[in-house]
Amino acid sequence: MASKALEFTLGLHLAPLPTTARGTPCCLASHPKRDVVAYCSGTNVVIRNLQPAENESPVEVLGLHAKQTTAVAYSPSGQWIASGDASGHLKVWGAHGDHVEKADYPVLTGAICDIAWSGDGQRIAVVGDGREKLGAVIIWDTGSKAGEISGHSKRLRTVAFRPNRPFRILTGGDEFNICYHEGPPFKFGHSLSLHTNFVNAIRHAPEGYDRLVSVGSDGKVHLIDSKTGQHIREFERPADLSGSVYGVAWRPKKDSHIFATVGGDKAIRLWDAGESGQHICATHVGEQRLQDMPLGVCWLAESDRVCVVTLDGRLLLYQATPKDTPTSLALTSTLMGSQRSYTSLEWVGADWLAAGSTDGCVIAVHTASYKANQGVGTLRVRVPNDKTVTHLTAVDGPTPTLFVVALDDCVRSVQLPKAPTEEASTLVLPISGVKLPGRPLGVLALTQTETTLLTVTTQSVMAAIATPVPADAGACTWERKVEAMPTCVGGGVAGKGKGDQERAIVAVGFRKQKGHVESFFVGVYVVLDASRPDGVQPLGAAGDSNGSSDVLPAVETLTGHQSEVTAVALTGDGRYVASGDSAKYVLLWDLDNLQVVHRQWVSYSSRITSLSWSPNDTLLAVASIDRDLYVWDRETPSRRAHIANAHKGGVTAARFMPAVEDAAVCLATAGADGALKCYYMK
Repeated sequence: MASKALEFTLGLHLAPLPTTARGTPCCLASHPKRDVVAYCSGTNVVIRNLQPAENESPVEVLGLHAKQTTAVAYSPSGQWIASGDASGHLKVWGAHGDHVEKADYPVLTGAICDIAWSGDGQRIAVVGDGREKLGAVIIWDTGSKAGEISGHSKRLRTVAFRPNRPFRILTGGDEFNICYHEGPPFKFGHSLSLHTNFVNAIRHAPEGYDRLVSVGSDGKVHLIDSKTGQHIREFERPADLSGSVYGVAWRPKKDSHIFATVGGDKAIRLWDAGESGQHICATHVGEQRLQDMPLGVCWLAESDRVCVVTLDGRLLLYQATPKDTPTSLALTSTLMGSQRSYTSLEWVGADWLAAGSTDGCVIAVHTASYKANQGVGTLRVRVPNDKTVTHLTAVDGPTPTLFVVALDDCVRSVQLPKAPTEEASTLVLPISGVKLPGRPLGVLALTQTETTLLTVTTQSVMAAIATPVPADAGACTWERKVEAMPTCVGGGVAGKGKGDQERAIVAVGFRKQKGHVESFFVGVYVVLDASRPDGVQPLGAAGDSNGSSDVLPAVETLTGHQSEVTAVALTGDGRYVASGDSAKYVLLWDLDNLQVVHRQWVSYSSRITSLSWSPNDTLLAVASIDRDLYVWDRETPSRRAHIANAHKGGVTAARFMPAVEDAAVCLATAGADGALKCYYMK
């Protein structure tokens, strides 16, 4: 009788943030009727439902683009989504359900910068870069040509469609001019020379008000008649407005005259396009740092909130008040996450889940209080100089402490609160830390009489760091050379050795070369006292006279891999070691007899990136760069769970949540797509 398969369901899903670039407008698309925002993140399109119904997912990711996505737009009915990428491909998806891809057209030879739908939802205008043409107008379901975009010779950044007949298209870009097209079929009408720098955005008012607003890198805001294409006025610039204006969004109410802009002065501004034609108010973003610069904006139809994206990808939600004629904006939520790949993952107790990112921050999620798309239960820890986070480890206790290793090879620490605040907040790591002797392959918190951090570096050095880690420049407690080249490290298991002496076990993957022959193995070390250099000895060599030597022998304890060992993990009782390699193989070892227990866990197509044991030591999570995640049962080796397409671009880390009474088994994963997920066992 076949054993019942393991089953996991997705719970928490922290979405990746929009991809941004300094000085470049960021595309945010809002649903025409609901509080749903779509944006581009890497090669994906992310849909965030800010007020989901009971059976709706708050986060959905569309991931069939081959190149980086650059533009996205909802159809007027909200039934379809059009997205473009850096290769000039335009895709049309279903906005609901399974998001079936309905069309894929190679409309340009360069990157698509903006997309606009006609008011009847039949035509799509696309602009961007290319060799032969800079824009196109097509019938969306057939791809047939519906006119041409002309009058420009440099990259186009923005396009707007008049929503009602007679249809008109206006385009702008790096040539500083705006071109007016009549149709269908669409053809060049005339040109407007209103800006003295790049035209960053053109957006049409809601149906019933024939006006467009154009904004540019010259800081100017212009009002245009969409039916005739004639210039109406330039808005008087407020005294405190400086720098570029990157985005504009109209309030989605019929006949509304109110619109919002964002720009390089790190402010969100409300304007009245009516007879007064005046600037209403300005709300400054964050602490006025460079990373607070807003690059895109949209106005949500259901809650009348303004959504803004900053340079570091945060999504800020502002409530417009009063309802009749907004005159102010109040920040209500901050949605945090990562714009880039996660590199490491660690549980801080059973509540905080921390993930290190290549964009120079650690995102911590309080899983018990997290509320999707509301900004509750998240915390950002900034690394000095935005250095990539490479490794994390943590110690729970009265004050949970997270230890962070960045690309500058320094260890720093930060204390997390027991419970999060109502609003998302940011902590900053100290400028200095403990400098490590080389690039670390991992860092372990060994809790015995006192907590000591142990690391192994690419310079073939094992080192210990005493805690608490000093806020100013510090040094390692001790350093010892190892004889072979380490490739990965895992362990930190506390247990009892012979004579009831407290110990910990550390496993290190090694590569050794003799002449032209390479060998790969796992070395296992017993840690009796991590605070002393002679307190770490190879397994089976306890009491050896070389225990206090400057060179720590790399005993070939576990041999059997034919390629580089990339991940190791030990069970909580210190008996079993799992090791994965770059050739997709996972081996399970029994430390009591140093034999391979199982070697048939091979369902991957590429390098193993992470291994993690469940709290009861029976389930092993295996992550690899082939997008999929597997969970194997040690007691029944043929029993497994297969989570397909867990992360586009590969799963970079996986960690089981520590044991909590009456809590479901929880597996956290992080990926190259910038997403953070928690799967719960049924």
